[in-house]
Amino acid sequence: MKKLALYLVVGATLLGCGSDDSRPGVMPGLPSGGTGQPTTPNQGGSTPNQPPTDSNTPPAFPDGTQTEAKLLSGIYSGTSTDVTGKSYVLNGLVDDNENLWFIHANSDKGDILGFTNSNTNIRGSNGSFTVKGVEYSYEDRIANPITIEGDYTTANMVIGKTYDNLPNATNYSVKYNEKLSSQKQSLSMLDSKTFMGDTYMTDDDGKARGTVVFSNKGSFIGQVERCKMSGNLTLAGSGRYFKASVKFASSDCLANGETHTGVALINEDGGLILLGTNGAKNRGIFFDGDLK
Repeated sequence: MKKLALYLVVGATLLGCGSDDSRPGVMPGLPSGGTGQPTTPNQGGSTPNQPPTDSNTPPAFPDGTQTEAKLLSGIYSGTSTDVTGKSYVLNGLVDDNENLWFIHANSDKGDILGFTNSNTNIRGSNGSFTVKGVEYSYEDRIANPITIEGDYTTANMVIGKTYDNLPNATNYSVKYNEKLSSQKQSLSMLDSKTFMGDTYMTDDDGKARGTVVFSNKGSFIGQVERCKMSGNLTLAGSGRYFKASVKFASSDCLANGETHTGVALINEDGGLILLGTNGAKNRGIFFDGDLK
């Protein structure tokens, strides 16, 4: 099996263990907090010097209003530990709308176990957040509703926990990956390219080989066994990833009639990673294909 290639959208929630047929792949990430700004010496005015702000206090604008720590779009890397003490590898993407896309993998084999997506974009308060999300598991083949908590007051770090039941919480810590976040995608990386690889769908009983064939400007057609699909990738504003839309339109598709939206990118090896969920958030697709 292909080993984990450090580069894409990924997972801070690990509620299960891996299986031998789990899929290896890649991933993305999370944000950083604000840093305090030192005060300038008093130059004799009527206002006395103020103590320097600490590292958790957002800097002030000239009018005295405060900026709030903000999750940054980019790729993050880290680890998580479940309630049994087992560790996992994480890499993740916070997209331009501050939605979390996480892929999680075994730390020993690098096998992909599934991915997690927040149901809504992050709206933190004082450098922390709590949102609902879904874990799309490739071990249990289910879409499991969860809670995602995080703290991003430490610069370039997000630390938190995920759980469906609080006593079973998984703790995670991820750090902003400057190198990977600085790499840009482009539609020319897709034009007239064909990718073949493993495909997972929630509710399915295993992985299947899939093919995605691009024409130009991000448009593609594809097939997973007898299931036909079509879609489009458009470049996100940050240039770090593509916004993805995939429509399944044949009776042989488990998700027949559904359109899955999500994220995608070309990894360091030139392969295509694509994650998407349906509108009901009860089914998700994961594609990991090599360039042919």
